[in-house]
Amino acid sequence: MTPFLTDFFSGCSRQVILVDLVNAVNGGKEEVNKLQQILKNVFKIHDYGSNNWLRRLINPNIEKILVATSKADLLPPDQHRKMQLLLSSLLTNEIDTLKQKGCSYNALAISSIRATENRVISENGHDIQAVCGRLEQVADDQENWVTVIPADFPESVKQLEVKNGHGLQNLKFSPPQNWRLGKDALPHIRMDQVIDFLVGDLMG
Repeated sequence: MTPFLTDFFSGCSRQVILVDLVNAVNGGKEEVNKLQQILKNVFKIHDYGSNNWLRRLINPNIEKILVATSKADLLPPDQHRKMQLLLSSLLTNEIDTLKQKGCSYNALAISSIRATENRVISENGHDIQAVCGRLEQVADDQENWVTVIPADFPESVKQLEVKNGHGLQNLKFSPPQNWRLGKDALPHIRMDQVIDFLVGDLMG
């Protein structure tokens, strides 16, 4: 490990790796391959494995790993599982190795602040999942809301075309307008699951 990793992370037994999978998919297969290589390199520089009580006190291994992809609010709920499947497919060998070492692994599609709302649009007799949100950089007195029907998110690298973007890279939504500091909880996607996976066993 480098001195930075030794000084700041050597005592940690839980790890969160946050990635922007939507942006990578927008860039096509080449960008997803770059992200995959970055993730593989991350798993080469840390010590993973289960801990007994003594090792946990002195120099713990990382025993719980969460890989999370942000911007889940740009996609309707029925596509979140595809995001998680694609994320895990980038790390098939690494996940197998982690499990053999006794580690717990999870992949989640999350948003720390959900800026969109889910919509169902009827088209030619079929219900289509969509998201609706207010675009950034719009004056407060303007109601510039847009509804987006995203393309199907790929479940694996094989489903990606080299130049096939997902079409969401230029859309940035504003956070909820009616949120009040100290009074309302910010809407999110699966942040409760993040906390439960990482520290739920320590809070019992």
